[in-house]
Amino acid sequence: MTKQFAVIGNPIEQSRSPELHHAFAAKTGVDLNYKKILAPLDGFESAVKAFFDQNGVGMNVTVPFKEQAFALCDQLTERAKIAKAVNTLWMQDGQLYGDNTDGQGLVAAIQALNWNLAKHKGLKNLQPDHVVEKKNPFSGEEFKPAAEICISKEKLNVNIQDNGENALKT
Repeated sequence: MTKQFAVIGNPIEQSRSPELHHAFAAKTGVDLNYKKILAPLDGFESAVKAFFDQNGVGMNVTVPFKEQAFALCDQLTERAKIAKAVNTLWMQDGQLYGDNTDGQGLVAAIQALNWNLAKHKGLKNLQPDHVVEKKNPFSGEEFKPAAEICISKEKLNVNIQDNGENALKT
């Protein structure tokens, strides 16, 4: 039987999660269907309930619903409790569980780039240990960091600021 998974958000059309999960499933032989759900801003809870009522197995949560997902859960992982936000939902023994994998995913991505996390208590303007290009080869202009990432071992919060024009706090 095909397992049902989804990503829910508003907006959601930009998500590539279904492509990624279907590719992973094809490589590993897992029989799953992973779809996008555009939830109304005032209808997140009912959309989640409908998904799990239709035998949904698990769901990823994106903007703007992570805090609502946190409030909806019967059981929370320690990471979700610290973040006070949930990006992963699943039903188990009739209870809705929630986790937050954002921090874990960010750290894994940074480590995949060979950035050394161990030598920093807090990270700011983190650069890879192997910066290849300092200037744009086409324009000759110096590269400016696209974002400033600050991570504190004391908190799970991550602040991302792109040179002061926009700010995102997760």
